[in-house]
Amino acid sequence: MNRHIPFLLIAMLSVSELRAEMRQWTDESGKFSVKAELLTSDQDFVVLELETDGELIAVRRNELSEEDQDYITATTDVRGSDRLANSKKPSSAIQNSESYDSTWNMNDGQVVKGRLIGFGTQELVIKRERGRILVNDQELDELPAAYAKIVPDVVSRVDRVKVETREELETHLADNGAGPFTYRVEGIQIDLASWGAITVPVSLLAATEAGQVKPAFERWQASHEDDVSDSERTETSSRERLVLDSQERYRRRAQQREQQLKMMELKLLSIESDLTDVWEVALYPTQRYGYPRTVVVTARSSLQAKQIVINKYPKWRVGPIAKLSY
Repeated sequence: MNRHIPFLLIAMLSVSELRAEMRQWTDESGKFSVKAELLTSDQDFVVLELETDGELIAVRRNELSEEDQDYITATTDVRGSDRLANSKKPSSAIQNSESYDSTWNMNDGQVVKGRLIGFGTQELVIKRERGRILVNDQELDELPAAYAKIVPDVVSRVDRVKVETREELETHLADNGAGPFTYRVEGIQIDLASWGAITVPVSLLAATEAGQVKPAFERWQASHEDDVSDSERTETSSRERLVLDSQERYRRRAQQREQQLKMMELKLLSIESDLTDVWEVALYPTQRYGYPRTVVVTARSSLQAKQIVINKYPKWRVGPIAKLSY
């Protein structure tokens, strides 16, 4: 880890046309300066959204100017919490870190909601007993629904077999002596209000979200190699947890801004709707990082609407087109 670079690039994200208030940020030496908006922070790091292109950068809080640090103190509330209770549930490298409301979409359509803990590991002890599948001595059917996807996934990856359904999982366990077998899960840790902490593998997230968090997850994994110091490992865990929160806050805010923009466009376009039709066009980012969005245009046909959008948004890929006026 290069400790001489105060601004760590996190990811390139798509930018809405609507922007919040920006301010100038400098490091303590005065050599680095960016215009950006404060997105979130904790005791050690600050995440900023750059005005120029919407990139997110992570900055060590103590490397900012005194004025910037005072600004952060005045506008943020840093809290500490650690709700993990026992070794059978996930154990995160982050101790007494801030946690956040969090919503994550899985690739099968499930939505996992809870308090964001960060990246971490979880030990699953799985066995088949009297026709039941037990995970950490609890019946699989009684665990949060996400485990019906997580357990077959980890067994498939570790044992290198195809296990996708509960029936296939039960057969695999029975064929190998019923267990118990111990598996290690890595991923995003979320504390569910009705149950406790859960670890969701990044590979099970919806494609867009998985692509967003994968770079941070890989940095977290690298920090847990044997040759990495404890202090560097803790620092990386803290920073990447903040990255997770920042990306999700950014996504929610971008969606809200997009909805506001769409409503504004619809009001403006309604004046023209007697002569032309109103079309909603889906857009997908062509760069590695970014979130899909939709725009609204007036045109006489879907083909004309597509061409208008291509000309206006050349760096985006056009998706489905829907007619909004009839």
